[in-house]
Amino acid sequence: MSTDDTVTVAAPDAESAERMVERWYREQTRRVAAALIADLPEPHPANLRIADGTSRWGSCSRTGTISISWRLMLAPFHVLDYVVAHELCHLRHLDHSARFWAEVEALRPDWRDAHQWLRQHGTELHAYDPACALPPLRIAA
Repeated sequence: MSTDDTVTVAAPDAESAERMVERWYREQTRRVAAALIADLPEPHPANLRIADGTSRWGSCSRTGTISISWRLMLAPFHVLDYVVAHELCHLRHLDHSARFWAEVEALRPDWRDAHQWLRQHGTELHAYDPACALPPLRIAA
């Protein structure tokens, strides 16, 4: 990276550059989420899906697929860490029962800080547009 905080993206047009930036965030989210999952107790998900949800940060299906929003890579690390742990707990409890929250608490005692951060900043995170990811963005054909 240069000293003027400019990143050059080799893409034929702005739309392609936006897709490249989003793809980079998705890859980073997958890498970090997979590492977090590996450090957490079983059960582990059957599949890890990196999503672009507009209302959820993560989800867990009955088939064992965990979905995580790539936009969490833009949040502080403890927020992504909490969401991954939260969804992993859903592999045991597909609800938000007291037993579920007790398990979240056991894995991440500071989960309330991350939950609060999402309540305060979630709208901004959902509104993030890769088109404004790396200002100024230079397109190199």
